[in-house]
Amino acid sequence: MNAALVILKKGLELSEQNFVGLDRPEVKPLE
Repeated sequence: MNAALVILKKGLELSEQNFVGLDRPEVKPLE
């Protein structure tokens, strides 16, 4: 039921990490 909220929260956290650590390759998600 809260899966959507968890996904949104994870997405926001990843976005913040990407903005804060653009020079940190380990922050980028694996493709």
